Formats: sequence, structure tokens, C-alpha cells
Amino acid sequence: MTKKEIAYQFWNHMTNQHFQELEHLFYEDAVIQWPNTNEIFSVKQFIIANASYPGEWKETVKSVYEIEQGVITETLVEDKEMSFIAISIFQIKEHKIATLKEFWSPNGEAPAWRKALLQKEVT
Repeated sequence: MTKKEIAYQFWNHMTNQHFQELEHLFYEDAVIQWPNTNEIFSVKQFIIANASYPGEWKETVKSVYEIEQGVITETLVEDKEMSFIAISIFQIKEHKIATLKEFWSPNGEAPAWRKALLQKEVT
């Protein structure tokens, strides 16, 4: 399986809420980080956290970038009330995920001060 295929399979399991299927994609001692909230998970903790997350989420992979040691994905993650962009950095070794670092950012409107700034004519 290629690095990109591993990333797509990861997101397919997430979208279909097949969380236990994620385990075979990772090394047993893999580390998953969510730097935005200063959380570090083992594979089992990561699966529990996702399986316990409220709501029905849909993930749509927008971009996949292959890098030397893995893959970076840009994914739209949304439910009925919220929407996020997840930037996920997969370090892949020998066809398994060794580390995963995810940055989550809520989708939304630009703040009023920036909207006003952009509406001004630049001279």
C-alpha cells in the first residue's frame, strides 16, 4: 500500500466510524498528537477518543501531499452544527503509521476587523 493509500484508508475508516479498523494502520507504539489542545494519545487512546466523540461526522479529503517521510492531508470535517479543517501529518514507515500530528481549525467567518481591513482600498 502506498503512503497516500494509507492516508485515504485512515480517513475512510474515520468517515465510516470503523474506529477499530484504524488499529491495523498504526504501529503498536505509534504516537498521535493534537497540538492545539496539547493532547498526546496512544493508538488505543486515539481510537477511544474518536469512538466517544459526540455527533455524526463526515470527512472529505481535499488535498494529499506526499512528503519524504509520509503524507500531509487537508480534510474538511463537519457535522450538522460545526465544521473544521484538519491538517494531518502522517509519518509512515514500512507501510504503517509511526506518528500522526493533527492540527484542527474551525471553519467560519473572518473576524470583523479583518473584513473591514480587506474592504479598504489599498493605495
